[in-house]
Amino acid sequence: MKMSLYLLITSYGTAQLLNVRNGNALLVAVVISLLLISVAPRSVLSVMEFANQVWIRYVFPINIFGLPLLMLIVARIRRV
Repeated sequence: MKMSLYLLITSYGTAQLLNVRNGNALLVAVVISLLLISVAPRSVLSVMEFANQVWIRYVFPINIFGLPLLMLIVARIRRV
């Protein structure tokens, strides 16, 4: 509830600042910009740590072995 109110106030204030009549039209732009800011990494080092800890250990083996094996199994089942 509180976040919705903050988003509404931010879009309304931005609409007044830019002299736009409909503040709800800016709501999507405010949400997208806040989402991009929240997802942005703090530094390149943190991205590299994530790649070493998570990507190489978990995601890479699943993409190399798991998904092709799953597709092979599904293809064999569909032929039967």
